[in-house]
Amino acid sequence: MPSLNDTLEADSSLLPEIVSCLLRFRIHEFGVICDGKQAFLQLNLYKKDRDFIRLMWYKLDFDSCDTPYFADEITVYRVTRLPFGFTCSPFLLCDST
Repeated sequence: MPSLNDTLEADSSLLPEIVSCLLRFRIHEFGVICDGKQAFLQLNLYKKDRDFIRLMWYKLDFDSCDTPYFADEITVYRVTRLPFGFTCSPFLLCDST
């Protein structure tokens, strides 16, 4: 069964064409750019949607020979910010600005 992220369509029309973008920079005397590195983490998820996005973390332990193994303990974290890598994340980022 595919995941929800696999069933969503990715829309490439959100990305500008690089040639036209570079040409627009040459028209004016000054150009402005920004780094959206942390942009996705600036958007909060609605509280009702936070239960649908979770991260499961397996605890890593070491035996007497320092060989790592996964313990039976699983920690579950709720995601409260918009994660990078979801198909819908770029659209939600553009829609919020």
